[in-house]
Amino acid sequence: MKTRNNVKVLGRTLNLKYHDSRIFFKFKTNDLTISFYSYNRFCEVSRMRKTKYLFKGSGHISKFLFDRSVHWIGFLKFLDKLFVLFIVLVQLTCSRDSHDGLSSNEFLLAGSDISNTDRKAGIIQASPGISPIQESDGLIEIKENESLFRLKVQDDPIPQPGSNGLLHFLLEYDNPSAILHEGHVNQFNSVSGERTIRLYVSKIEITPAKPTKNRKGRWRRKDKDAIVFIPNTKDSLITVKDGRHYIPLVRNVSLPSGKYTRCKVYFQKKGEVILGDTIFSFNLKEQSVDFDQPFETNAGKITTLHSVPVREWDNGLHRGETRNPSNATIVTRWNHFPRKPGGFIFHSFFHLKDMGSTIHTPANKIWIEMESISAIRTDGGFTVLNDVKTIFELLSLRAGAVALMGQNVAPPGTYSHFEIKLGTRHSIETEAGSDPLAIESRNSLRFEGPFELRGGRLTEVILDFDPNRSVFYTKDRKFVLDPTVETSSAMSMTPTQHNRLVNALGPRLNSLLADAEFILQGRVSNTTAIVADNLYGGNMIYSNVDISIQDRLRGKFQEPSFTIRNIGGYSNGRYLKVAGMPEFTGGEEFILFLKEYSGRLGVVQGELGKVNLSGSILNPPPGKWAGMFPRIYFRINPQIPSTSMTTDDVMKAITNASGVWSFQTMQSHFDFAKGGGSPETKPFAPNLQSCTADAKAEFDEANRIFATAAEDPDCTGLVCTFLWQCDDEYLHFDIQLNANAKSFSLYPANSTEYDLQSVFSHALGHAAGLNHCSPGDTESQCQSRGNVQGQASDSLLFPFLDPGTVRRSTNSDDRIAFRNLYGFLTNVEINRLEKAKEFSGIAEAYCATPCLVPWEETNPKYIMTNQELSVFNEHFDSLEEMQFDAVRGSYIKNMQYREAMTLNPETAEGYMKRTIQEANAKVNGTSGELVAPSRNVLSIQIQNRLNMLEEDAEFLDPEFVEFTKAEIKVLIQLRKKYIDRLAGQ
Repeated sequence: MKTRNNVKVLGRTLNLKYHDSRIFFKFKTNDLTISFYSYNRFCEVSRMRKTKYLFKGSGHISKFLFDRSVHWIGFLKFLDKLFVLFIVLVQLTCSRDSHDGLSSNEFLLAGSDISNTDRKAGIIQASPGISPIQESDGLIEIKENESLFRLKVQDDPIPQPGSNGLLHFLLEYDNPSAILHEGHVNQFNSVSGERTIRLYVSKIEITPAKPTKNRKGRWRRKDKDAIVFIPNTKDSLITVKDGRHYIPLVRNVSLPSGKYTRCKVYFQKKGEVILGDTIFSFNLKEQSVDFDQPFETNAGKITTLHSVPVREWDNGLHRGETRNPSNATIVTRWNHFPRKPGGFIFHSFFHLKDMGSTIHTPANKIWIEMESISAIRTDGGFTVLNDVKTIFELLSLRAGAVALMGQNVAPPGTYSHFEIKLGTRHSIETEAGSDPLAIESRNSLRFEGPFELRGGRLTEVILDFDPNRSVFYTKDRKFVLDPTVETSSAMSMTPTQHNRLVNALGPRLNSLLADAEFILQGRVSNTTAIVADNLYGGNMIYSNVDISIQDRLRGKFQEPSFTIRNIGGYSNGRYLKVAGMPEFTGGEEFILFLKEYSGRLGVVQGELGKVNLSGSILNPPPGKWAGMFPRIYFRINPQIPSTSMTTDDVMKAITNASGVWSFQTMQSHFDFAKGGGSPETKPFAPNLQSCTADAKAEFDEANRIFATAAEDPDCTGLVCTFLWQCDDEYLHFDIQLNANAKSFSLYPANSTEYDLQSVFSHALGHAAGLNHCSPGDTESQCQSRGNVQGQASDSLLFPFLDPGTVRRSTNSDDRIAFRNLYGFLTNVEINRLEKAKEFSGIAEAYCATPCLVPWEETNPKYIMTNQELSVFNEHFDSLEEMQFDAVRGSYIKNMQYREAMTLNPETAEGYMKRTIQEANAKVNGTSGELVAPSRNVLSIQIQNRLNMLEEDAEFLDPEFVEFTKAEIKVLIQLRKKYIDRLAGQ
């Protein structure tokens, strides 16, 4: 012991003992000695129950709360004569401004002595049964004739309802043969081994309770009113297995509070039946199922729709209960398929009996107990990884956090499988209190290998314990646990590789390990630029990267080298950079995480999936947007698949994100401006891959921002910024949000959602021309990227954005880097722009939300009439025929504006108020026969001003541009007033 101190605790003396950097202390109550284990930091332990003791300390200890009703592990071991009793069911919160290893909301199960490297790697829970391992200079020490085998657990985060409600659609069944034709159930049941059925959801339709009348005056439901959801790749898979009894057909669909009449699930045509080692394919004729009863959703709660197969209901077999076999109200269509040799006959799918719905509060905590973990070799020998009962909290394992459940040194060799025995003390906590979590099927989980353990290395296996597919709320049993646990990854690496990965990625390494199919250490031997079709058939610049394999960490490789196609590169003087995706250069060495995307090998999670080790530096051409004061317009497709956000929410988030880089905020000669909506869902692909005048002219196509749920190998990260360049001039950008298996929100309520505005703020920084370092970069590698920023964690260009993190403003380094690129505004310019900025604020207040141009209007009252469209189109057709010089017209108006403001100085507020007053007077004074023509003219005026801003902004005074944007809002509202007056005639 190095130091000894006494601290008063509730009038008693707490003996505080320091051991190296650890602190152990004990306090005796109820004849039990309670000892806590911490690091040099302020911490709080709480069980969040009614009965609590308060421990107040001094020095590094602030306070401790614990519950007398917690479960006890028991006495484990002596530590320098200090006998320690460990508490399991607690939550530990520690401040960020202390020890480097631990992070906020960390919880170490007492008794685990993990290393600082493990803490950086995201281990926040560890079993008391794990023996400490030696570490030297950040490297785990492993002998050459031994291998360290480790088992970690992570979960897929459970989305929280937030201001909406969440919807689940649960199928409960006894036997998977319920989906097969009756005449062939026996053949299905006679197959030995595990039986599995796989189906794939294509879309989900949910119909609100908004009935309309038909011609006969009867109320009817309109399918076109349904809300459509497209599930991501993982949620689309429906797996029916032996030994399971609950299958979620719909998971975590976020819906506004309200009443609904139907939930309809559509399936892809192809399905699979796996019997033993044989896979049978079949086609579905009836590709949908319905829950056809009224239900409702409530804010902050989860609604579960319950159903059972009709066959089990009819036969009174379901869950061993006798039920009324009447199905007179059920229309059952039996769609038989031709029998094939060795095949089966299927009917359309589950014919379901609706069993009503339930509403419950979401889980706050899920506690799972494991009793033992063993690894079994192919020769029959085994190694115990942990034989101490451990209870761990599942829902805290998010954003890369994992629990270390088993660890031991094992002989090198091939292990056939490992086995986990689950205990019985599972529980779930909601706002309503704590409930037991009953296990429904097997209490022993076996995971097949083989797993190869090599000497001098550590092999880590990460289990994906998915609560979205494991924990269900049932009508008669409340919460049940039907384990769905998958071996998401197994990786063999040297201590040096482990250290480099942890230092570069931190806890994000765990999500990469879960996603990757292949992991290797390699070296670039050559890169070749090519032009090829992307996923959508458009021409893009790629680099064929030849990689020599130096070490394999996961997966088997047939050859010592291979080639991958990576987005971006040089071709005929043109350069395509995709921020968010990795870049490769000859001679560099790295660790690479790979998997197949749409049939093509790609890097997992974009630039995070390439950790640089050493080698050559990049030499990209310097670039920026041309002009003395570039104003870059973009169009937005606000449709984000599988989100509860409205299009207005998305528009707002992106507009706010662009405002972060505005000339007012950055006080620099650069600005982003929204140019309207766009239907695009793919990046722009030019036909000509060169830098000729004709090729550059192709980039008159508007810059676009969009989201896609497609599995695109050119954008595997969270968000990608496609930036096209000739010489040192940027020509075009697109921002692609990757909505596949990601959840976004305006205001993240928890650590499962990404903050949408933070994501786009980062991406637009890349679109302006800023860069950041890549994982593992040395200082020279980083600075060679040009316009580098984002070293500090409060920078908008910081490379990592985790779920739940909100980062919406620039720091001082961001602003300096930006001004170095585009220059500083002078004081005179700042004063002029501040005046111009007032225009927009006043006009924004005048133009009612949403302030939409006529052709994007969603309110039926204000959409363009056929007559208005006809006049509008004729006007612009005639301008095109006359070859009207819009640029010259903009110049003239620009000069007129400047002269007027010079000769008759007036505040922006005064000018706008006077303009609004004149507009109102004009509406009221217009004679009745001129109201409709005036409406038509206003649409033309709005489009004229938008054209001017899109085509000529870089040539116009910034304050004039601000005035014109405000003027457009006034014209929009003026048009609405004319329409209101027409409606009142």
